[in-house]
Amino acid sequence: MILVVIDEENATVDEQGRMLLPSRPREKLGIKKGGKVSIRSKDSYRIVIERRSDEDVEARVRNWVDLALSETQRAPTVGGKNNTLFVIE
Repeated sequence: MILVVIDEENATVDEQGRMLLPSRPREKLGIKKGGKVSIRSKDSYRIVIERRSDEDVEARVRNWVDLALSETQRAPTVGGKNNTLFVIE
């Protein structure tokens, strides 16, 4: 037996470009009134909506900083000088 579950909701964009996120996905993601989401394009047909909190943003920034600092350690030298991409303190 094959069981297929389709978890899909439809929404309409109004004249001002707003879209109401249906209650079922909102509840599933734990998005409350006044909650924040991150929206990004997946491709020309899809978007991804993720719940966002200040802690999520701080963690992403820390990851980016760690990555950037690790990249500066491997940065090539030009004219015998080390090149720092950027430093965040």
